[in-house]
Amino acid sequence: MFGARTVTQRADEMTYRRYWRGVACTVVAVVLTTTSCKQEENESFPGALPGSITDVSSKQAFRNYGINIPERARKLRYYAWAAVDAYPMATLFSVKCEAVPEFVSENRLKEVPDLSQETIGVEVFAKDHGWVDSGTGDTRYIRAPSRSQPQRVEVLIHQAGQDCRVYIDAQTPTA
Repeated sequence: MFGARTVTQRADEMTYRRYWRGVACTVVAVVLTTTSCKQEENESFPGALPGSITDVSSKQAFRNYGINIPERARKLRYYAWAAVDAYPMATLFSVKCEAVPEFVSENRLKEVPDLSQETIGVEVFAKDHGWVDSGTGDTRYIRAPSRSQPQRVEVLIHQAGQDCRVYIDAQTPTA
């Protein structure tokens, strides 16, 4: 049995390989993130969220999703990744609250209860971008997929005085 490795030695070798494989994956992820950030510094897509993968303009993404953004929207930021099947898209902007009813109507949004599980995606996006669920001043909406608009759209509107912060999360369901 000369040259035979023990079970412990083989386990140690596998742990060692897994460790270095993990380090290599981490390095690749850092390089890809840095590359995507450098592309955004070039402002290929004005308004793109820093660190996001965005490959279409906001105007094109909103047209593809059938979303009408109020003309007086301020501080608009977004991401849209058309190259993948689900085509994820999200945006946030500020608007005077008086413009919200028209925005809701134009986009055929349906209000849903606060504790509904239907708006989890937009809530995660909103929290990632500064929203705090205070339990008041927030209204949630969805637009379910249809034949004419196959994309699912979730909206969270946070009211603070006369200003409203609008968060939208959308994607095209895949089969």
